[in-house]
Amino acid sequence: MESDARGCARCRPLRLPWHETVRLGAYGGLWRRCVLEVKFQRFGALGTSLGRELGRQVSQRLTDQGLNPRDAIIVPVPTSLTRRLARGIDHPLWLARGVASVTGGTLWQALSRQNRPAQALLPKSSREENLRGAFTPSQHVRIAAALKRTANAYPNPTAPAPRFLKFFCQRCVPRAINDRLGRPGLVVLVDDVTTTGATALTASKAFNQAWKALSDQELRIVLGVVAVTGRTRRAEQPASDDGRDDGDSAEGSRT
Repeated sequence: MESDARGCARCRPLRLPWHETVRLGAYGGLWRRCVLEVKFQRFGALGTSLGRELGRQVSQRLTDQGLNPRDAIIVPVPTSLTRRLARGIDHPLWLARGVASVTGGTLWQALSRQNRPAQALLPKSSREENLRGAFTPSQHVRIAAALKRTANAYPNPTAPAPRFLKFFCQRCVPRAINDRLGRPGLVVLVDDVTTTGATALTASKAFNQAWKALSDQELRIVLGVVAVTGRTRRAEQPASDDGRDDGDSAEGSRT
């Protein structure tokens, strides 16, 4: 577990858009090898297995807090289209499928990601700026939000036109998600590795934007990751098993 009752030690002094972090371990040894296998060898089944293990940890954390894991919305942190084509796998999606299968929550691909320079090539101080605006609500979420805004602009909400728009707004979002929009949201944001937290920060903010466009209810975000790296500088990190250094195999490699 990354956090205690007061939250993550590294993030405790900060105001973050997620409430807590659940992890399987530190980025090294077995966890590092598993992450590299999923990302660079396209080992999707291993990604699902890792997701199931993460799902068990998440379920236990939520249950301990009196929350029902089945109420959770499982949102993968997306990779860009360029990375998906280059690697042949969207590894956070495989992880999220595993988490959803254990928690019983609903998988929702609510975010999209623009291509940006690799995080690993940038100093840590520049990573958040590099990702600014990289994550946005996915197309179906943007369409649903636009339909809802248009419907709400009508002075008479019971007129045929706004009712028609709201009907199609609901069709843009999975039924299980629509059922959750009317009550406080519980979201598990799933990723493989976090280093500086820049990816988690910008993805969480983007999902908050998507949620507020569709719901006026409060939102609780739990960040679920396989591993968390230390503060070791990139130049000091050993080469990875496939010839890439850890800067390319951790959080910063996705664009």
